[in-house]
Amino acid sequence: MTNTTSLLTPIPIDPLQGQPIMKAALCLRVKIRTLNIERTVRDAAYQVDGTDKEMTRLVKDIVDRKDLRYIQRNNSRIDATLNRLALPAPFQRGWWLIPRELVTEVVKELDRLIGERLKLVEELKINYLKICESARERLGPIWRASDYPSLEALDAIFSIQYRFMSFAVPGTLADISTDILAKEQQKAYAEAQSALAEIMVGFRSGMLDLIVRTTEALKPGKDGKAKGFHESTVANLLTFLRLFEAKNSVVQDPELPRLAEAARKLLSGGNAASVTASLKQNASLRDQVRTGLQGIGDELTKLTITKPSINLQFLGDLEA
Repeated sequence: MTNTTSLLTPIPIDPLQGQPIMKAALCLRVKIRTLNIERTVRDAAYQVDGTDKEMTRLVKDIVDRKDLRYIQRNNSRIDATLNRLALPAPFQRGWWLIPRELVTEVVKELDRLIGERLKLVEELKINYLKICESARERLGPIWRASDYPSLEALDAIFSIQYRFMSFAVPGTLADISTDILAKEQQKAYAEAQSALAEIMVGFRSGMLDLIVRTTEALKPGKDGKAKGFHESTVANLLTFLRLFEAKNSVVQDPELPRLAEAARKLLSGGNAASVTASLKQNASLRDQVRTGLQGIGDELTKLTITKPSINLQFLGDLEA
């Protein structure tokens, strides 16, 4: 079976927990492993005459990419789910900032997607020998048995692990030195402040992007007729609004709640499917919503500043 892990690190009492990002959010580390199917062909016969071997290389795929497409789609769905539920944060790849209020939803979604992945890996294992044999026929003389992991190794190769961690400074530092503890607390506070500033910018930018996309979809075409737009356009904005309070409990943006509520009122009337149907059928409603969203977008544009460049490398130290 594919290995999955879900751990919640206990949070020690810390005077810095008054800081929203440290009190209202957890770090999530997700490790998604997959098979690297590219190999360099080292056979001398496949070197091009007249070229420097140090500057050229021939790369082969050891299996057809189509054979792994469903697992790759599962990877993409995991990324999309975390992008939707997490806050925009200056973390290294594979790290996510999750509001505490959304931890249960994140775990539920991850476990669902991991369950789907388990089934896909089992299907791959059933067909693995046929896939390898097909590759042998297609690659001919550059096929190498050593390129292929064993059937038993596939579970580990396609494994997923995830783990929640806190921002808190380890309380055990107090047993070593109160001065060191105080210094580490100040470092954590400064990094949290810097991160929170960028997260707020990303939060505003994300809302603006969704507002602009929806507004553009509602504009008439060059012929004056309504443009076709997808339900997903409305669904993405409604999802953002549904998650807004949970995310803003971390960000505590003073400006966005009013704009989020205004957007909710414009798109009230049911789920994404019913709202989309109403907008497509009612030209007057479509114009009203577009005008309202345009006004919200104008205000958001004034609030959005250039995103600073920062990368919280310290999070890499949280992993045991």
